[in-house]
Formats: sequence, structure tokens, C-alpha cells
Amino acid sequence: MKNKIYKFLFLKKINLTKAYRSAYYIFKKRFTNNYLIKSLSIISIPYFTYKIINNIINRKIDFYELEFPITTICSLKCKYCSNLIPRYENPINFPTNVLIQDIESLFGMVSKIYNLKILGGEPFLHEKLDKILDFIIKSDKIVYITIISNSTIVPNEKILNILKNKKIEVKLSNYNNIKELNKVDEIIKVFEKYKIKYQVINNPWFDFGNFKSRNRNIKQLREIFFKCPNRYFANVLFNGQYYICPRSAHGTDLGLIPKKKNEYFNLRSNKSNIEKKEELMNLINKIEFINTCNYCDECLIENPNYNIEVTPGEQN
Repeated sequence: MKNKIYKFLFLKKINLTKAYRSAYYIFKKRFTNNYLIKSLSIISIPYFTYKIINNIINRKIDFYELEFPITTICSLKCKYCSNLIPRYENPINFPTNVLIQDIESLFGMVSKIYNLKILGGEPFLHEKLDKILDFIIKSDKIVYITIISNSTIVPNEKILNILKNKKIEVKLSNYNNIKELNKVDEIIKVFEKYKIKYQVINNPWFDFGNFKSRNRNIKQLREIFFKCPNRYFANVLFNGQYYICPRSAHGTDLGLIPKKKNEYFNLRSNKSNIEKKEELMNLINKIEFINTCNYCDECLIENPNYNIEVTPGEQN
């Protein structure tokens, strides 16, 4: 297998050093603990790089994390929402049968989805969440399911019983500035009673900027995209279309960012599964940058000359 990979790299002119470097940047953005980064650089990065290259050779598609928004309805209006949910003037719960058809269509093209992240909006506001979860849990193509909640809604008993499934973990945001709406302590008590896996998250938030073009050149766009963790850890299946990142999905859907034909993939097209799989693979493996990189400041997070960190959950 090793010789097969090196032969493929040579024929396709893929630089293995660049592949490792790309994987390192992704993990560095994902994990902040220095000891953990060193461990990952020795163990996980070679494996991660191998998986990417091996999938290209064998024409396979794996998603390490895939975001799956099921609603644009939310109980909060966060000023710096990275998914731009407060900008939707007429938020909706996407129809359950359509969501299931989209996932089923994706199953026809992928080998594994290691972590399917269900979010919104606020996913516990979708009145048919139980049916969506029932369908997803049964698939052997999905290894793990993460539900992202803003901790303002206590799930009903039907949902609580489903959440006990060993495939599921709920991530609960804990916004200290909305104490009158924050129900994280109440939810934790309920989850512990039902033996539901959960994690309370207090991740930093950043302001990715306005929607004016940054007028970056191609070299700058390539470098930004090369370092961006969203390439592998925040791909999105949104309203029947696959996008590289959430800002691309929601920004183009809202008309805030120009939509480029070769930067998203339509699952609902009338093409055969073989044709759709090939089109999706080309998008994942060949794209060098996306237009959204020209309308985003996430690349400034590690730049000491900029301070784009903001208060998580700050309301409009």
C-alpha cells in the first residue's frame, strides 16, 4: 500500500511534505494544548494524511465531521453567530422527509461519516427531531452523532429517551451573559438522570468580519484555505447542498457572498449516484480555495496584530 501511495503521489504531482503540513495546520487549529499537538504530530497526522491520500486512490469519501443544520429557527439572536442564523428573516424547520432524503442520498456516495453534527438554529426546536434521529442512528455509515445546543431548551421525554443512545453526545453551550435564558444547569440534571452523554462547552468566539471583499490575491487565498480547519472539520450539508464551510453555506444562501458554481455540490440533482460521487470527490480533493475566503477573517485568529475574539452568545 505504501508503494502504491507514493506512486500515486508522483503521478499526480502531490507533495507529501505539503500533505503533512496541511494536516498539521488542521490539527493545530483544532487543539490548543502544546503537548497534545506534539503527540498528534507523531501519531495522528501521518494516519490522517494517509487516510486522505488513501481515499483519493481508492475513490472513497469519508467525512471526519459533517455539519447538518436541520433548522434556522433559534431561541437566541447571537450577534456573532458564525452560522449567521439571526440574519434569516423567515426561519424555518426543514421538512423531515427532505432532510432524511438528503442524508440517504449522501449515504449512496460516502463510506463513513465519523461525526455527524446536528445543529441549527437550535435543533431542539425542530418538532420532528425524534424521527430524524431515529433514522440517522440506524445507519452503520455514521459512527458518532453530536447535537449542538445553546442550552435554552430542555428536550421532551421522547427526545431524552433517544438521546440515551451510545452513538449520541450533546454539546451544551454555557453563555454567562444570558442568565435569564440559560438552562444549562437544569438540562445537566435531566441528562444525568437519563444517563445521556453531554459536554459543556465554553469555546472562544471570533468575529469573522463583514461581507465586503478583502481583495486578496490567489496566493493569499490559497494560503488561507490551506490553513483553514473547516476544510475537514466543518463541511456542511445544508438544504440539499454540500459546502466546504458554514460561512460559505449560510453566506451564499443569504445572498451576502457571491455563489460560485464550482464551490458547492447539489445532492438533489438528477444525476446518477456515480456521477454525483465523482463530482463531490472533485470538489473535496481538487479545490484550492473558495470565494468565501475573500469574505472571511478567520485567518486572522492567530495573527497577533489583530484581536477578533468576542463575547460568546452576546445578543443583538
